[in-house]
Amino acid sequence: MPARVAIVYDWDNRWILGAVAGPPKKDGVSTLFEDFVQANYRALWRMGVPVDVIGSEDDFSRYDLVIAPMLYLVKDGVANRLATFVGNGGTLVGSFLSGIADENDLVFEGGWPGPLRQLFGVWAEEIDYLYDDEFNELVATAAGCELGLNRKYRLGRVCDLIHAEGAEVLACYGGDFYAGRPCVTVRREGRGRAFYLASFAQQEFFNDFYSLLVRKLGLRRALETDLPDGVSAQLRTDGAREWIFVMNFTNSAQSVSMPPGKWMDRLSGEIMEKTCVLDRYGVRVLERAGDTRQAGEP
Repeated sequence: MPARVAIVYDWDNRWILGAVAGPPKKDGVSTLFEDFVQANYRALWRMGVPVDVIGSEDDFSRYDLVIAPMLYLVKDGVANRLATFVGNGGTLVGSFLSGIADENDLVFEGGWPGPLRQLFGVWAEEIDYLYDDEFNELVATAAGCELGLNRKYRLGRVCDLIHAEGAEVLACYGGDFYAGRPCVTVRREGRGRAFYLASFAQQEFFNDFYSLLVRKLGLRRALETDLPDGVSAQLRTDGAREWIFVMNFTNSAQSVSMPPGKWMDRLSGEIMEKTCVLDRYGVRVLERAGDTRQAGEP
């Protein structure tokens, strides 16, 4: 199934973030970028939503949702292509530590996130790095509650102190000297939207946030059900038939509630309806029993 979601993991950007002095390091190494990318990816993985991993110079137009986490290094032309993507109806998710420098690591003048400032509609005034035992809180505004962010989430590691410049504020910080400042924003551009995440929230935030976006964008999941932690569902097709690979990455048996219909495990021939049971580290290759639909049909 072609992915409609992409995460930008640009190697030049990753290398320069490893050399940045700001983020806290353990044994001289910062894992902030990798951890943040994985937090975004994990939320989509657990929903069975296919995701491509691309570079900042790849084609964005193939996707409905592009996630560009910590895009510190903005190469020439990337900001314009992201703006075009959003203007044409795409949804973009960006974050703290974005738009700091160009491909030569020369800092952008005129405020951060540099050439992405107008697209996101925010100005990052300052960055607050937190110790491991320090936390802040994300509190949804009325607009955020309407979107579906109707609970509080813990924040840690890094907090961008931003001002909204045309962006709608969906959530604010709940503590410290910047309590009440924007933490999650969205700005409409043309037919699309650009979200900005100013801090590193707990995993539950990413799970809830991307669940909302997946529903609003109508993105197809491999299996329309809530998967247990550690269980993945991925869809494969030959253009006419579809198979769903349900994989248990945990060391205990797991039970998956199945969508309506009958399903056949192509490995064992077993027919199942309401529940799919997976052995520890088990795999099922499922196909709708008696399904004559063409691939991609509802």
